[in-house]
Amino acid sequence: MKLKWGLIGILIGILSACQSSNQPMDITYPQPSINIPAEGQKPPIDSEVEIKTPVLKSDQIEEPINQTDENEERVDSLVSATVNQAVELLQLQMSEKQLAAIIHEPTEQQLAIVDHLDVIEYNQEPSDERLLVIPQHIGSKITIYQVRYEDDKLIEGTPLLETQIVEDGQILDIECSLPEGIPHTKIVIEYKENRVDYLITYDGVGTRPQVEFLEDEN
Repeated sequence: MKLKWGLIGILIGILSACQSSNQPMDITYPQPSINIPAEGQKPPIDSEVEIKTPVLKSDQIEEPINQTDENEERVDSLVSATVNQAVELLQLQMSEKQLAAIIHEPTEQQLAIVDHLDVIEYNQEPSDERLLVIPQHIGSKITIYQVRYEDDKLIEGTPLLETQIVEDGQILDIECSLPEGIPHTKIVIEYKENRVDYLITYDGVGTRPQVEFLEDEN
């Protein structure tokens, strides 16, 4: 009888153990913590990224171009270039007010220099006089007029030649006739607001200098 009750107790224990093993297990998994920012606050940054601005070395920094200095140098070079180089080559001492020089019957030495210049030629037939017109400034305008004497004054007629000195070293080489009486040819030289007139006349006395300087007297 005791054995019977002992077996029954063992069976009850086994059944109790099976029932407890069939019950679901309560497993709790760890949850990540989330920090919710309060109103008006910026959310936290998980990882800070350091942003570095590249620093250029002194030899890598480009200097700003100063346009003003370049323009001033360009203007200065243009101003200095307005003096005709022929004046210096022919060794002419000219003042600032003189617009041109006239060389009558140039010498062989002067003609040797002229061979290296830019020469504008004007020839009249017949011709018995040769003269060189040396403008002092690049940009000078030279006009040769035929003139006539009327009512006690000389009247300009049709221009025989109109030219402008646009290159350094340019001069005018004129071969023309010289009447002993009233002149019939005039040279007009203009530069900016300045003007000078020169009548080509005959030197009967022989006292005229070989080089004459033309100056605006106004």
